[in-house]
Amino acid sequence: MCTRTGRAKRRAEERAQITGHSVVQGHVGYLREAYDGEPYALECLVPEAFERDAEIPAALVRSRLAQVLRIAAKRQATVYHRAADDEASKEALKSFADFVDLCER
Repeated sequence: MCTRTGRAKRRAEERAQITGHSVVQGHVGYLREAYDGEPYALECLVPEAFERDAEIPAALVRSRLAQVLRIAAKRQATVYHRAADDEASKEALKSFADFVDLCER
């Protein structure tokens, strides 16, 4: 990716990750959970990232996704009092799945 097009693409990808405090940007490689209360799904998805700078294989992240989605759904219900079919809940959970898809690509 040493071409001008490659650098431009990287810059565009980096700019896409500037999302403020959005929790629905997993598709661009940005995951966030507000510190509103436990449980935290991110700690289950990528615990290594909280301990040190780490490269985590996409297959490992994928293997954790089902449990992470259960935790994220529980968080939506307990912290935000949202039902599973609430649009904000669905978007938050989709962001985790989108992030894992991006890791695999």
